[in-house]
Amino acid sequence: TTNWNAASADIRGDIAAWKELVTKTSGRRLAYAFLNDKTVGYIYKNELVNALLPGTSFAERLMLEGVEELRLFGLTWLVYDSYYIDPWDGQTKAYIPDNVVIFVPSSPDWSKLQVGQVHYVNDQKEIAKDWGPVSWTEITENPVGATVYVAWCGLAVVTVPNAVVIATVA
Repeated sequence: TTNWNAASADIRGDIAAWKELVTKTSGRRLAYAFLNDKTVGYIYKNELVNALLPGTSFAERLMLEGVEELRLFGLTWLVYDSYYIDPWDGQTKAYIPDNVVIFVPSSPDWSKLQVGQVHYVNDQKEIAKDWGPVSWTEITENPVGATVYVAWCGLAVVTVPNAVVIATVA
């Protein structure tokens, strides 16, 4: 992998190599690339990308349009900037960290969704568990109010490991 942070990085070459590897080892074709806003910035400033699209720079076009999805090098690129709170340490963490791109095929057989149980306090103040999604309400008296919670416990499990590329690109 070349360092995508460099404007001269061979992003197209890296992608071609990963596509070939996945096709040869899994029989699937990569179709999607998931990355965050910082990492997509490397693509915006890449010399080859800007040379392929003359005139207004590629980055300026995307920023003006507010694009969060784009087609480039035979892939659909999806910018995903969501966060979660880690239940073990309480820290806020990105689902897709900086400098990481996750490439997956379009065929649905490369993964499956495992659904787990959600534990919560029910109306009788007992610990209950159900298969998600689950919702419940907590009433408070001081201050007076109600808070509605919704929880779901699911995890995408990769069933064809050679069909996925998780690349650190910078």
